[in-house]
Amino acid sequence: MRSASGMGIAVVYGLVLFRLTLPKRSHLIEYGVVAVLVFEAIQERVTQGRRVPAPAFLAIVVTSMIGATDEFIQFLLPNREFEWTDIVFNVLAAVMATVAMVVLRWARRLADRRRTARLIGKLSAAADETMARDRRE
Repeated sequence: MRSASGMGIAVVYGLVLFRLTLPKRSHLIEYGVVAVLVFEAIQERVTQGRRVPAPAFLAIVVTSMIGATDEFIQFLLPNREFEWTDIVFNVLAAVMATVAMVVLRWARRLADRRRTARLIGKLSAAADETMARDRRE
């Protein structure tokens, strides 16, 4: 399940990147990495017992704000250009990367649960077999 989710995410990223120009691709890659880092930082706080409402949504908002701030700084610089489409691509990158992280975490938890259930089943069968053997003796 984990590899199928990862493969699906890779295909979607590949198709999106294939259709974009090089500068727009860089936005997806750069802000995708930022979104992953922000999401992981927020998840670390969650694992430490901190209450964080909607961590995925918060990661998207924080990453989008970083991208908007970057574009505003470019507006102030004479040798750079401000473009609304860049902000849109920053938000798109944040959404894509965060959704990918959520899906991969879900697939990992599902695989772990299945592995645990199989292990419990094997242990239960071994215990039943041992008890049956003890009764016969």
